Amino acid sequence: MKILIFVLVLSLCSCATHLTDGSVSPSAANQRKVELDGHPIAVRGYLIHEPEAYALWDSPSAMKNGDASKCVSILYPANLRESIASHNRTMVRIHGVFRRNITSENRIYLGLCNYTGVEVSQIGDEQ
Repeated sequence: MKILIFVLVLSLCSCATHLTDGSVSPSAANQRKVELDGHPIAVRGYLIHEPEAYALWDSPSAMKNGDASKCVSILYPANLRESIASHNRTMVRIHGVFRRNITSENRIYLGLCNYTGVEVSQIGDEQ
């Protein structure tokens, strides 16, 4: 009986990290960063694309508070630049590969909100 209750509680906790469209919030991705590292992911949040700020936050208030646990940094290819910029300060869903340490390659990164991030392959309006 104890095992059944444990399994039920565990399944409820794992479902709580997914939004209804199958995406996760930035904070949920950060909580599962080891598990999600290197895997395709859909993340839904508030996009900031401004000088020295390239991030997806749980919400506008999370961004204003600057709580890094509620954001993931974003990196994207040049062909997505216009689309990303046009979604600045809106709720979006992005698809890409999650990285628990987006700075692991020997490069210079400016404007990151967190070491965790998504290498973006697709962006869309919040559904």
